Amino acid sequence: MQHKHQKQLEAFGLSEKEACVYILLLQSGAGTASEIAKLTKLNRSTTYVQLTSLIKHGLLSSYKIKKKTYFTAESPQNLERLLEKKIAAIEVQKETIEIIVPDLLEYFLKNDAKPAIRTFEGKDGFMTMRNELLTSGVSEYHAAYSFDDLYAIFSVEELMEFSRKRAGAGIHAYVLYNKTGRDAVQVPPQDLRRIAKAAFAFSADLYVYGHTVSIASTSGKIFGVTIKNQQIADSMRSLFLLAWNNAK
Repeated sequence: MQHKHQKQLEAFGLSEKEACVYILLLQSGAGTASEIAKLTKLNRSTTYVQLTSLIKHGLLSSYKIKKKTYFTAESPQNLERLLEKKIAAIEVQKETIEIIVPDLLEYFLKNDAKPAIRTFEGKDGFMTMRNELLTSGVSEYHAAYSFDDLYAIFSVEELMEFSRKRAGAGIHAYVLYNKTGRDAVQVPPQDLRRIAKAAFAFSADLYVYGHTVSIASTSGKIFGVTIKNQQIADSMRSLFLLAWNNAK
């Protein structure tokens, strides 16, 4: 029977077999490889692999009595030390990414071979689509969306983080929106115009910037498309401005 904390240990990073062996030794105190293999129903060679790995993690130690090697569990507090090592490793990775992203982004923006039409799926794809305008080099964009739909997909903090990055980049946003309840919070540089939800219901998220148009469904399955074409972008911008001027 699986221990109640086994799944949490697996989520932390231990393998299913590592978690099984560690919990067993926490409960039993100590045992030889043969005893552990029998109790966990693992074969002997597999058991040795798990024991070796757990010793490297600092979660087990070993000692000998009359030429027999016994393995015993170390304090679960060592899991906190392992977590600190993981966090430190992630910080190093973060610093590395921050160093190389500008160069990689330069390659991406100069790549004339990338397709004019790309599609995105799911929340992560939607976030990628929205975040592209932040690194596009534009000074403004025009957008139309339902705040209610966005709140159903993103947390308030995620939406505010996007707005903070947009404001930090000095990008002016012109937004047509509908929303239940109070007016949306303005994050300068930004102009907002609210339209009646009953009369003009949005179930998609639209952005027009530079020579790019991005649109994504925000009700039901999330699916987005980005089109890079100057004529299409100019036409969509003109339609947006027509709606914008009539929304005063």
